Formats: sequence, structure tokens, C-alpha cells
Amino acid sequence: MNAALLHENRDYFELVRQVVKRIEQGAFLPGEYLPKAADIAKEMGVETESIETVLNRFEAESIIYKKPSGEYFLSNSDRGLLIAKIKSNILHVHTEDLIELLEVREAIESRAIALACDRRTEPDLKAIEAALNTLEEAIANKQVAAKADIAFHKAIIKASHNHMLIKIADILFDSFKESLLETRTKVRRLDRVDHFINEHRQMFNHIRDQQKEEAVSLMMNHIENTIGLYRSLKE
Repeated sequence: MNAALLHENRDYFELVRQVVKRIEQGAFLPGEYLPKAADIAKEMGVETESIETVLNRFEAESIIYKKPSGEYFLSNSDRGLLIAKIKSNILHVHTEDLIELLEVREAIESRAIALACDRRTEPDLKAIEAALNTLEEAIANKQVAAKADIAFHKAIIKASHNHMLIKIADILFDSFKESLLETRTKVRRLDRVDHFINEHRQMFNHIRDQQKEEAVSLMMNHIENTIGLYRSLKE
């Protein structure tokens, strides 16, 4: 889902919460047809494609069903059970695992960036900067850029020249790749884009200038802020 489609910085999870609210208030009733996606989108002030993304996920979870005519209706289940299913399967999907992953990443990447400051070579700097440029370009084009973000962090870890760190990081990223990409796509907020880009540019500058303490502090704060963002999904 393209984050640029979201109006007033409402992300995917906020749209899901809005639908849950309507179920709770009785605007959407179990067993009854839902308004057309375009009508829901107009009411919420977002693009129709954004609502269709939410509805497709609901359909995959058997929360709603689609008639051959293309109309959706809400599952004829207890309202409380439907809401609980949405909150369990969608709003909180992967959140705990990702928080634990980020806690491990904080330990690994803070050490990796310290080593990178000491050991980086010119080819390393070129690789990190190339990944950074790709990330900045993706953000400028209003893309969520989850893959580019991961590539940037992996380039820093590679510059540590610690083969064990590199192997561990590869295992972590590969094990959680799909969950990480899916969830980052949904939580990246447009109002944090400038800060997001500046942090990554500063990381590169610290590595280039071999400013180890500043680099480690920035990496730790960066990941702690990301953990805070994921935790906010559960509120």
C-alpha cells in the first residue's frame, strides 16, 4: 500500500481502527451489507484504494465476504468476536515479535556501527551512501521504502567486517523479512519522513567521519524510537 494514498497522515492501522469504531457503534452490522468502498473512503477522507486494501485484508481473515456482484457484507458473527478477531489478527499482527527483533537489532547494530566507524573502507562508504541515496529517492517519490531502509542498515553492518555479526543480522532480517516489510509499510508516518531521512544521513556522516560515540548514540535512539512506534500500534 502506497503511504501517499493516505489522507492527513492516517496510516493503514488508523483506517482499520475507524472501521472497528463503526462496527462498535452499530454503523456496520454483522450479516449486513457494507457501504461501497468509495462511499466509506469519502466519509473517512481517504482514497478508495486505501479502503480497498483494508477490505481485502478483512476478506482474507473472513471478517467480511464478497458477493459475485462485488458487494461486501460483514460476517454474521457476534459483534464482540468480530472486533476481537480484527484486533488480534490485524491490529496486533507481528507487533510483539517485531519489538523483540528490534531489541536484538539495537544490540547488534549499535555494535556494528561502532565497528564500521573504525573499519570502514572507501568501498564500504560508497555502498552505504548508494543505499542511502536509494532510500532518499524512494522517500522523495512518496514510497514507504522498507526494502531500501533494510538495505541501508545491512550496508552498515557489512562495513563492520565482523563476519559473525553479518551472519546473525542476515538470519534476523531473513527470518522476519515478510513481517517487517508488511508492518513497516503500514506504520511509516508521513509526518516523520524528514526526521527519518536526516537520521540516516547523519549515520552515514558519523561513519564517514569516524565519530563512533555519536554514531552509536544515534543508532540506539533511532531503533528505540522505532520500537516506540510499534508499541503505539497496541494503544
